Amino acid sequence: MKHEKRRFIRRVDYVTSPGWIDGLEGRKRLGLLPDKGPRAVITELGILRFDSESRRMYLAEVFPNVRVEDVLENTGFSLDTDRCVESPPPTEEELLVLSTKVDPAGMMT
Repeated sequence: MKHEKRRFIRRVDYVTSPGWIDGLEGRKRLGLLPDKGPRAVITELGILRFDSESRRMYLAEVFPNVRVEDVLENTGFSLDTDRCVESPPPTEEELLVLSTKVDPAGMMT
């Protein structure tokens, strides 16, 4: 997913895939399974996860050569960065799988 302020906004007008709504009770109120919400959001800048208590999104990892400031500048709401670490670069084997199996046409590069 492209990490842009216009995609990561404070409040949305329309929800196509409900996440944690407004915390642990939000899914339950809507009749959704309370323990089956999203686990992570992966963008070209890093990985965002959800706190196990509050279910608020936080920055878990930034990819190599990405600064935490880059993520914050492209996010339209406050984001906890206290737990953020840098992801290790992909291995040669992972790059091979990505280029031959996941995206052989090179559309994502």
